Amino acid sequence: MVSVGVDVSKGKSMVCFMRPYGEVLITPYDVQHCEKDLLQLVEQIHRLNDEVRVVMKPTGAYHYSILTFLKQHGIPRLIAEIGDARRFHSGSASVAYAGLYAPPYQSGTFTGTNRHIPKHRSSSLRKTGYEVIRFLKCVKPTKDTVVYDFLLEKEAEEKPPRVAKIAALNKFLRIYYARVKELYR
Repeated sequence: MVSVGVDVSKGKSMVCFMRPYGEVLITPYDVQHCEKDLLQLVEQIHRLNDEVRVVMKPTGAYHYSILTFLKQHGIPRLIAEIGDARRFHSGSASVAYAGLYAPPYQSGTFTGTNRHIPKHRSSSLRKTGYEVIRFLKCVKPTKDTVVYDFLLEKEAEEKPPRVAKIAALNKFLRIYYARVKELYR
């Protein structure tokens, strides 16, 4: 797996290609937000012949040009909205940060009849995660299919499509948290 980190700023971005554990494949360089430079970036990503993950942080409106260009060329993106996952004490805390937890069914004298996710947390993480799961559904992964299999399992249980995708995103965030924590041990 190759991670392409994109530090977006006005008019240009700093791009770095890395493998897990910090091995730098291509030293950081600037990419102007023009079609010529973005096309070179896309070609460089396609030449890698490896699973690629593009990670960027949203910066106002500056990231839209590069984000839409990558989307048009079929390159999966993950906007780094979660920040440093080590700040969470558990996988459940990362799910709560995204606002994907369901309120309790029963607590004291309260009995929930109409339970929905609260949606008062990071909406951009939720939207990006939903897009990641939609992309996962369209393009079956060749390895590491845990989240994909979980999504299919939920759909086989005849859950509504949106509910199945949110459940898969919940699982994805928990796995992401566990893998990040594993890297820093």
